[in-house]
Amino acid sequence: MAFLHSVPAGIGPAVRRFGPSLLRLAAGVTVLWFLVREVGAAPFEDGLRAVTWQAVVAAVTLTAFTTLCSAWRWRVVARALGVDIGLPAATGAYYRSLFLNSVLPGGILGDVHRAVTHGRRAGDVARGVRAVAWERLCGQVIQAVVTVVVLLTLPSPVRPALPYVLAGVTGAAGCAALIVWGAARRGRPRAPRRPHGAAHHAHDRPKAAGRVDGARACAAARGRNAAATRADGLN
Repeated sequence: MAFLHSVPAGIGPAVRRFGPSLLRLAAGVTVLWFLVREVGAAPFEDGLRAVTWQAVVAAVTLTAFTTLCSAWRWRVVARALGVDIGLPAATGAYYRSLFLNSVLPGGILGDVHRAVTHGRRAGDVARGVRAVAWERLCGQVIQAVVTVVVLLTLPSPVRPALPYVLAGVTGAAGCAALIVWGAARRGRPRAPRRPHGAAHHAHDRPKAAGRVDGARACAAARGRNAAATRADGLN
């Protein structure tokens, strides 16, 4: 009990803030230590010797560029569905989802985590999931289009069947564009409509006010005329 009382009061928030990060770091170090113990460091050394710094720079540049483009695409779809996200936050979340997709089974758990996390932060999990789903669909369509373009421009044994493939991809892309457009229209917040009767009454308010003012002016004129007639009779 004396030990518990001697613990600083601010250690609880510090543990909650840095504890998960430290646990992940410890887990990563443990995995590396286990691999080095089982297979040795020779495979890692051979891999590092085979990689040049030009290849590393090219890989990092291409990865950063493709991640940024994918994050921008996700941001555009999310904004159309009413759950906007900033580009820096989208880039970080997208890179994390790619990493989780590559290390976890299934290949989609990173996208699921990205969709649910963004939906919770935006206050609408359903729209967050829809945004990620449409973004992934658009990405697959773009990859298919790029594949067809490469096959059309470079020699390949499947060139005779490319017209049919191109027609199918074009139709799928058109359908996907229509679906995304319809989902974006349904996702936009609509302005509240006033009842027809309320608009009619609002339109008639200036006329009613003008009539009331005219009646008051007529009553005031009649009162002045009556007062003047009485004054003449007294004289």
